[in-house]
Amino acid sequence: MNERYPIHRKLRCCIAILSFTIRNWRVVRILLTYQIPQLLIGKQRLLSFISMLLWPRRYRKARKCTLNEKILNAFNQLGPIFIKFAQIISTRVDILPHDIACALEQLQDKVPPFPSKKAEEMIKDNLGAPIRTVFKSFQRDSIGSASLAQVHTATLKNNRKVVIKLLRPNIREKIADNLNTLYQLAQIIDTYHPNGAIIRASEVIQDYDRALHNETDLLVEAANCSQMYRNAIHNSTVKIPRVMWKYCYKNMLVTEYVSGIEAYNQKALREKKVNEKHIARSIMMLFLDQAFKDNFFHADMHPGNIIIDCKQPDKPIVQLVDFGIVGSMTTTDQVYIAQNLIAFFNRDYERIIQLHIESGWIPNIDNRQNMMNEIRAIGEPLYAKPLKDISFGKVLGELLQIARQYQMIVQPQLILLQKTIFNIEALARRCDPDMNLWENAKPYVENWMQNQYSIQKSLTSLGESLPKILYDLTHKQTKPQSGPYNHPLTESPDSPNRSWGLSEWIIGLLMGLLIAKYLS
Repeated sequence: MNERYPIHRKLRCCIAILSFTIRNWRVVRILLTYQIPQLLIGKQRLLSFISMLLWPRRYRKARKCTLNEKILNAFNQLGPIFIKFAQIISTRVDILPHDIACALEQLQDKVPPFPSKKAEEMIKDNLGAPIRTVFKSFQRDSIGSASLAQVHTATLKNNRKVVIKLLRPNIREKIADNLNTLYQLAQIIDTYHPNGAIIRASEVIQDYDRALHNETDLLVEAANCSQMYRNAIHNSTVKIPRVMWKYCYKNMLVTEYVSGIEAYNQKALREKKVNEKHIARSIMMLFLDQAFKDNFFHADMHPGNIIIDCKQPDKPIVQLVDFGIVGSMTTTDQVYIAQNLIAFFNRDYERIIQLHIESGWIPNIDNRQNMMNEIRAIGEPLYAKPLKDISFGKVLGELLQIARQYQMIVQPQLILLQKTIFNIEALARRCDPDMNLWENAKPYVENWMQNQYSIQKSLTSLGESLPKILYDLTHKQTKPQSGPYNHPLTESPDSPNRSWGLSEWIIGLLMGLLIAKYLS
């Protein structure tokens, strides 16, 4: 605790931590044994002494572990809901050191499946009929099991193979208990940590709470999947499974089955002689389309959620699964992300700072020169590297770290975007080590920027707004106005032409622009 805090504040902090420890003894024991607090706040002799005194054998064993082993062991013991939290928090590179974020991301969200008999009961309760009346066959053994749900395969009466995703029984109650623990800890951090206002731990837990809420309502995931299916329906390089809405419920999701090789299984892909360069480019272009054209991107695009259809090895098809976490940005954020990337590679560091301020990501600051020097320290070494060796996910992460020092207002959608870029880069480079990501992305982003400010785009926006503009104009003209008419071009209220005034010029201009748009 910082010395500038008065004694009564320190005392209240001690009481809060004491209360948290009593209520959550097992959680505290695991965290202290594996020195998780020390990973975040630095070495603390007192915490180490407490761990050594209370759990000497566990403490000595944990000391021999590497950073990754400490994190893996601790969260595996805390349980699947904490693992899920760790995976989500791993995207917060604005508040976590890079090595810890990477270690958290490696946690595997895998737990033993619940009994198949229970799965059959859930399906029967939802359908209101025995399974055999709807499904021709049902695979009792699950093909995948995680902390929130597990997956089975089945075949409909029309011989279409489908995937059935089922929520774990009583999972919402378990989540509520774990969230209560996390909210207690967040409250302590917000109130007593010196950087509590910047970390905003309660907001982090609220983001996690919202993410879990979406992931435990499978109708939300069904809607996400359906939207992406429509967005990609004309893309021959991508396939999104179709949702079988007739069989979907809050705790049950049914989609068409996708077969192929998981993207991380490079050995199997090479045995099939699959064109990996084609995969790399397809994944990159899919991400750009989702982030900019569709403004609706898959935010959990790790290799396990990408299945490659290898029926045509020279033209493999990228298939996505698991749509629980998605992201979208405002048009303003899209434009600022694009402008930031372009400014960064044009070495326009002043423009980057201005963009951060204009977008509201950071407040207007006096020491712009200091921030510009820090951004330059990231950027200049990169220009000596080939573009294919530059990690844009890492660049964005480092920019977020700098912005955090200047009280950046964290934008959850940007964190999701940064995590997705990391995943896309890693997978694309594994499939094609020589792929120049910037060479592919830069023309796309520049073209997208040009379209945002094109005449056609402006006319389209104008056309969409025209009914409201006309409505406002007509109603404003008919409203009686008080006070003198001082402007020399304004007619008196009694004039027969008052109903038009100057608005005929505006309406004529709008109609002319619309006609020009449809004739062009």
